[in-house]
Amino acid sequence: MSPPSARLPLPLPDSRPGRIPICDAYCGTAAFDPEVVGMVESADAIFYGGGQSGRLQSCLYGDYSQSGIDVEEGATTPILEALIRKEIVGGSSAGAMNQPMSEILVTGHSSESYAVVRAGEVFQRNAGNRMLETEELVDSHFSERGRQGRGMMIGMQTNQRFFFGVDEDTSYIWRDTGVYEVVGEGLRDGIRGGVVVFESVTGTPAAQSGMMHFLTMGDTINPATGEIVYAGDKTPCADGEAPEPSNSIFSSVNYRTISLAMSRGPIGETLTNYHGSPAVEVRFTRIGTTVAMCGESGYSFENLLVEQFRDAQDKTFKNPEKPELPLDYIWQHDL
Repeated sequence: MSPPSARLPLPLPDSRPGRIPICDAYCGTAAFDPEVVGMVESADAIFYGGGQSGRLQSCLYGDYSQSGIDVEEGATTPILEALIRKEIVGGSSAGAMNQPMSEILVTGHSSESYAVVRAGEVFQRNAGNRMLETEELVDSHFSERGRQGRGMMIGMQTNQRFFFGVDEDTSYIWRDTGVYEVVGEGLRDGIRGGVVVFESVTGTPAAQSGMMHFLTMGDTINPATGEIVYAGDKTPCADGEAPEPSNSIFSSVNYRTISLAMSRGPIGETLTNYHGSPAVEVRFTRIGTTVAMCGESGYSFENLLVEQFRDAQDKTFKNPEKPELPLDYIWQHDL
């Protein structure tokens, strides 16, 4: 990618220590500015803030767009090259969503779960900012905003083996050794936040299925092998009964609460949930390889079978419950 023919003066950095002004008014030229690139090179570590994932992605490629851009093969900029060389890079919210080298979701343009499942597709861009050296998918505010439906959809749509959905006050540490660790202590309704991992989602625009794992503090996963190792304080959970289903499965943390309970429910039993009208359908099934682990560091599980459908499979079903957010609602910022 060639630098712009005309250079505009960059606004001076504000008073926040260590702030690099890549997303200010002149982000299309900042990616080529030696002073800004030097700030990256001299930093001990880099942390991406939140906002809009598409805007940050496009600014680092020197081509501003709130909806992100489709990256040409081999395209780069001086600031992006400097960032890729950094050994320690972190990010939250939109700053985490745009880090993969493969496809990314776009804040304000990738619809939320109900609309995605109904449409049978989700808006994406073909690449992120290449901070992660492996191909994987990342989303944020995951359980709190009920984003599981769109997570499964982009997993199916891109044919990526792993999708990582990160809850608030939670993160996972990507390491080039191949073992990722979950950290964080966020609690909501007495349940610790974690990282949802959808694995090998397959299907069609009308229906998708895949394995769901939920990992909490201290758990690790090796995407090269698929091996999950739980924190040392966790032991197998006691079996329980199936929970009550939800008619508003993508509202708040309903999906997380119910999937956790189903991982300890009767083997072979399927729980059918719905959302919106016309209703989409989400099914959870504990299968023979489902493992649920409990401990002070959180509740975790692996291999819960999840299926989702554009239409309720019971054609006579009429959803009596109104979701807490409008069905066409899209979060405009990921902060």
